[in-house]
Amino acid sequence: MILDSPNDAAPPDATPSAASSPDATSTAASSPDVTSTAAPLPSGLDGRLKALYQRQRRLMNLHLDLLYACDLDCHHCYLDEKKRPQASTATIIDILEQAAEMGALQVLFSGGEIFLRKDLFIILEAARRLRFHIRLKTHGGNITGHDARRLRELGVAQVDFSVYALDPAVHDGFTQKRGSLERTLRGIDLLVAEGLRVEVKCSVTTQNLAHYRELNEHFGKRGIPCTLSSKIRGTNSITTNTYDLNADFEDKVEVELYRIAQAGGPRTPGPAPAPTESHFCSAGRTMIYVSPDLEVYPCVAYPRPVGDLSVQSLAEVWRGDATLADVRAATRADTHLPATSAPPMVGICGTCPARSHCSYCPGSAYIESAGDALIPPAVVCAAAFAKLEAVTRWEQGERPAPEHVAAVKTKRGLFPIAVNLGVLRPAGPSAHGAEHAGGCSCG
Repeated sequence: MILDSPNDAAPPDATPSAASSPDATSTAASSPDVTSTAAPLPSGLDGRLKALYQRQRRLMNLHLDLLYACDLDCHHCYLDEKKRPQASTATIIDILEQAAEMGALQVLFSGGEIFLRKDLFIILEAARRLRFHIRLKTHGGNITGHDARRLRELGVAQVDFSVYALDPAVHDGFTQKRGSLERTLRGIDLLVAEGLRVEVKCSVTTQNLAHYRELNEHFGKRGIPCTLSSKIRGTNSITTNTYDLNADFEDKVEVELYRIAQAGGPRTPGPAPAPTESHFCSAGRTMIYVSPDLEVYPCVAYPRPVGDLSVQSLAEVWRGDATLADVRAATRADTHLPATSAPPMVGICGTCPARSHCSYCPGSAYIESAGDALIPPAVVCAAAFAKLEAVTRWEQGERPAPEHVAAVKTKRGLFPIAVNLGVLRPAGPSAHGAEHAGGCSCG
């Protein structure tokens, strides 16, 4: 199961300037684009459409998990209840028809492992008939040559694969399935041969710190975009037992320095909106997630129930749920420290020095705090401050080390809220400890 949410991440809380460098998580800008029968919407058009749909409070993106079952058992997987029931073919097609009637444009199918469903192509044919822009997430190990041809014929826009290292011992150890790397790479080759657009997603964890660069550069040479993310979130059963896979802060900074180098320099953020106008992401605002048992959530990464399609229509959930209205209304001005903190510091994320590097995730906050999406999640704060630190060091002349030698893993919890910043960041002139402590205690 691929870690990322449908939109992969909320954008940092600033508008990139026209002079911004290409996104550091992708090598596409420096490599030939992969030929595709249905290329993704251009970012400019996608952004304008999203803004229009937000103003009109309309559903633009539907994310359907077709099943939770998977033939791999990845260490970081947030789906820790894989035996939940799955909806019938007819029910899924009915949901697609409801979404199309509401004006939705894009559908993402994921799991579990979607190619374990025998009716997958019946579902994809229905999505094609309804003229959806179709994206898939898979480990790809079950894809055949016939499957690849059918995906091309159906005009699938993009297929995302999870790859964790090019060393089988590392990748297969992470997926807990011998031979999984070989099968995944074969699946990628089959789709590329058919001209389909493929992207690789790599979660950078304590287990593959010495391997992500080789992986990124391998796929970059092939013109296949590769996204690196060192943020490992909690599970959908509201636990953080995956947090031990998060690299230490210094390792996260080194990953960010490498990403900056790959992009040719740091991006230039534009002005951030006022905290009262700074909504977190598209979850529940232009997109919705439906689980295999028909429970509805704002996003796959935000396990806060907002509806049930076994008893409601999609339109009823979208237009009438009070919880969903609450999700949509939240902004950075509403964030706060836990009730036990003194002072509570309401609006803390609106003044944080790492704000322009922060992709605030209310789902991560909801999981980490066991129910409060407005308490800044430590896993997100760590990612934001690692990016800020990397930019600071880059501007001071530092560049990524020739090889990533992992820091010694400390035995502690991951960046607890409101702790002394020294736990999170190194001391020294490039640290932002003083300004962080003064404006944001979400270390």
